[in-house]
Amino acid sequence: MVSSLEKLVLGVITLVSLSRCRDISYDTESGGYVVLYPSNPSMEDDLHCFVEDYENTAFDFYWMKDGATYKTSTGTSSLLENVSFHSGDYVECSAWVPESSQYDSFEIGTSGVYIQ
Repeated sequence: MVSSLEKLVLGVITLVSLSRCRDISYDTESGGYVVLYPSNPSMEDDLHCFVEDYENTAFDFYWMKDGATYKTSTGTSSLLENVSFHSGDYVECSAWVPESSQYDSFEIGTSGVYIQ
């Protein structure tokens, strides 16, 4: 039989464990959408991508050029530097919450631009 002290200790351990958890929830109604800029890039521009209102949270970023994966990175933002773009290329940035032991990876959103 479990004593009252053992129940208390188990309760404290559970609370301490839960206090280290971080709520990973993204409300797309109040932000949390993917921002890609500049919005009208030229062939020489660098492209920047981040998740609005979550600038201090790391994401997996996937860059696609005309539908094919071009580059991947992990961080609070992602930069696609001076790539050989051509006028009319369509470039997308997709942000994903990284997989962990607690949950599977899931997409926050995607933003895309045409190169001018």
